Amino acid sequence: MTREQRETAYITFSILIMPLVAAVFAFGVFMVFELDRFSVSSEVFTPPVAELDLLYHDGLNAFEMARYEVAEARFREALKLFPESATLNNKLGQTLVQQDRHLEAVLAYRRAIALNPELVDAHYNLGEAYQAIERYDEAEQAYLSALDIDGTYALAHIGLGELYLADSGAGDCLAQSQSQLC
Repeated sequence: MTREQRETAYITFSILIMPLVAAVFAFGVFMVFELDRFSVSSEVFTPPVAELDLLYHDGLNAFEMARYEVAEARFREALKLFPESATLNNKLGQTLVQQDRHLEAVLAYRRAIALNPELVDAHYNLGEAYQAIERYDEAEQAYLSALDIDGTYALAHIGLGELYLADSGAGDCLAQSQSQLC
């Protein structure tokens, strides 16, 4: 590159590129302060995504390893950051069921459904929790709600079948039929 070409490149860089870089930097700084001012002055709450993600995945890992107390703690911490999460409330309910705390699980599932009425898993899980505490009418309604959302949701069909078999007494007969005829 000749000296003249270098000078031309330097002048072009100085005149065109440097102001552009400065403008982008200034805009970035301005936006940071504006976003900070907006988030402080408004009632809109955006959870710290990285921390929320870490807590959620820690909770899932603990759940998969049957460390339900740890999973519950992680999900509850995540819910402090993002209480409007239907998924977190549903996962908390599943964790509570594993600890035989079905009444608390019912509350978590009902919160999940209130936040997202289309969350089919929460309806099904609510049905299971109700069935475990022998509130069969509510269990049936929860299973039917799951099927209203997704008519092909196999677990809800199975839950309803088990509920109807238990209610008719045929479930006892079916269980006994494994070893002998009823």
